[in-house]
Amino acid sequence: GVRIRAMSFAWQCFLYTCFYKEADSCILDKDEPRIATAQIAYRAFLRKFLPRLFATLGVEAVIGAATHYRQDYDIATVSHELNIPTLILQREGNLGSLAVQRQFSDRCKQVGRFHGTKLMVHNAVQKNILLDTGFATPDQVTVGGNIRMDRFVRAIRAGQFEGKNSAGRVTLFSFGPGTGNYKAAPPNWPINPEKYLLEFCRDTHCVAAKFARDHPDVEVVIKAKWGGGWIANIEALLEGQGLHPGEIPNLLIVGDGDLSFAASCLAH
Repeated sequence: GVRIRAMSFAWQCFLYTCFYKEADSCILDKDEPRIATAQIAYRAFLRKFLPRLFATLGVEAVIGAATHYRQDYDIATVSHELNIPTLILQREGNLGSLAVQRQFSDRCKQVGRFHGTKLMVHNAVQKNILLDTGFATPDQVTVGGNIRMDRFVRAIRAGQFEGKNSAGRVTLFSFGPGTGNYKAAPPNWPINPEKYLLEFCRDTHCVAAKFARDHPDVEVVIKAKWGGGWIANIEALLEGQGLHPGEIPNLLIVGDGDLSFAASCLAH
């Protein structure tokens, strides 16, 4: 009984870049005078635009996917100011390493305060970081687990998982040298990858490709977060190590669709 309307990423970016320069960060660089001026102008526009948009569409709440998305930040802030419940379902768990946890803590300290109404996170570790840094108050934060995995976990526990036997398919969820580091620019595949986790990224993808080459009876899927440049970067890493994806028929590098889509591509 809930209707969800999505504002496309392209529209968010269009509105954002009407006021900010393309590379500006309205979150971490907001004290820079030029950016502060742009933020004042953009929020003044949003205070007029959003009430009309919400009234036309019947919007009763605003949902975002992360606290650090600059295209969302001012929209969420102004929505909250307008007394529209603004909910952020933080999609990262920040459990990968102490370094990642410190990065998240540093970002919270830089931003200062949570800009919405309620914030749902994956785990108590992340909640504690939010509280310890003063980013949010206890009544603002809820630990909800990784809600995207609920259906998968329930199916496994009930013995209903219909995926192929694990011996027949291997999946690598791809990552770039800068994945997880908010200072990497551009994100995930930065222009200076040697300053991040280039060797780890390269070697991990090469292991997957070599496994596919040496085990032709096993389907190997490298699932990129999105297509285009991400896939080209993976292919360049492999080619640089003498591994040619086009010559490994049981290897698929895919960025679009879900894993069932990837499997069907291999099957055909």
